[in-house]
Amino acid sequence: MVLFLFTWLFFTGEVLFTIISIGVIAWTLFEFFSAVKRCKAYRPFATIGIIGGVLIMSYQALLELAPDISDQTNQCIALVLFMIFASEIFRKEKQNSIANIALTVFGVFFLAFLGSYMIKIRFLPHARLWILFLFVVAKMNDVGAYVIGSRFGHVKLAKYISPKKTVEGAVGGVLIGVLSGLGLWLVLDEYHTFIGLTGVIGLSFILGIIGQLGDLFESLLKRDLKIKDFGHFIPGFGGVLDLLDSMYFATPALYFYITEVIQLN
Repeated sequence: MVLFLFTWLFFTGEVLFTIISIGVIAWTLFEFFSAVKRCKAYRPFATIGIIGGVLIMSYQALLELAPDISDQTNQCIALVLFMIFASEIFRKEKQNSIANIALTVFGVFFLAFLGSYMIKIRFLPHARLWILFLFVVAKMNDVGAYVIGSRFGHVKLAKYISPKKTVEGAVGGVLIGVLSGLGLWLVLDEYHTFIGLTGVIGLSFILGIIGQLGDLFESLLKRDLKIKDFGHFIPGFGGVLDLLDSMYFATPALYFYITEVIQLN
């Protein structure tokens, strides 16, 4: 996975990076819709949801590749919603219509819309360094939470969502994430040109907190579906969606930090 990450980050141009990113998010949509269909009586529109998600992400990439075109994001979203609504109208079996529509819309916006911020970050200044920072902090946060929580954890963090997660693990994860972000900043001098010491500590802390919220949110979904993992694509980790759980909340947070706080765009 580390080899794939470095290849994806440092040996692909913007277009290939975007294509791979869209493919990964499309796969997570497939995993999500497949899990819902296995575990619930609902029937979200997997094909339409994947097509709609790819359409939204592709349009976001087009806006970055051709900045002179007008931003019609709202119209793109309206088209995807129309596709989903029309699919339920013409479905032969009329059962749980609201749930089917809601789950399809949820999958598209949770996975594709939030996931599209990774593509938007790729077109910002210092994109590769930002994305590397995001992955290092988020994943070391996960590792720290697991290691410290399993050894020293006693106080349950959210026992009805994920009984094994503890307050000690959450605090340890954030601390390890901050130390990892700081270590990356110290090792690579390139970071010093666009973010200072206080900024890197604060950003690492923010990404750690929000990343853990993303992890808890996915645990909430899996508990509702009564499954351990969304897939079995990656031995030891589960599906691609399981691997990227903390990224879905952290990626938009990083984008807003870059564009609104330090105003790099």
